[in-house]
Amino acid sequence: MKIGNIKTQRHKGFAILLLISLYTFTISFILEAQYFVRTSQVNITGKYPESYLSISTDGAWCWFSDPRAVHYENRHNRTYIGWIDSYGDVFISSYDHRTGIIEKTVLYDSLQVDDHVNPSILIDSEGFLYIFFNKHGGPNPLYFVKSLKPEDISGWTTVKRLELNDKEFYTGMGDTYTYTNPVMLSGKMTGFISSGGVLTISQIILFPMIEV
Repeated sequence: MKIGNIKTQRHKGFAILLLISLYTFTISFILEAQYFVRTSQVNITGKYPESYLSISTDGAWCWFSDPRAVHYENRHNRTYIGWIDSYGDVFISSYDHRTGIIEKTVLYDSLQVDDHVNPSILIDSEGFLYIFFNKHGGPNPLYFVKSLKPEDISGWTTVKRLELNDKEFYTGMGDTYTYTNPVMLSGKMTGFISSGGVLTISQIILFPMIEV
């Protein structure tokens, strides 16, 4: 055998050993990385989103109308949540933290299929609930209802209308309103809404005081 052939075979053997070593190192690195990921995931505390309680499987809201959910504790310990469903119906629900019972009811049928029309919630000092909602823009009124009993969503007053689009009475206001944000001031209820027209800058205005 010639010396040149011996050197070539040695080089080939060395290259094969090098490839085997690199392959073994790569496999070991991947296995170690997978083990690290698995152990890291196991050590993470908290819950998966799927493990949380679902109030509705058909509901939407946007972040412009607030409060969208309110927790109130007195005679009961409940959280009240409002949303709009895929049919445009306005919903309100309650979750009782003591009993785990969920109740829900429709406040208004077929308002508008738009997540910008979700209701906002206000609770007074006695526990009565007030729900505000309106369509997403356009010359439409602001609607609101009041619960017949405190901390109870089973009965409501008839839907009331705030005709804020009366330009003769409310001079200077636009002809489109949306995004209700009610607040309680000295026992009287008022709030903020967005007012503006197409391709105009929205303005924030107060809607009139409502005696409660």
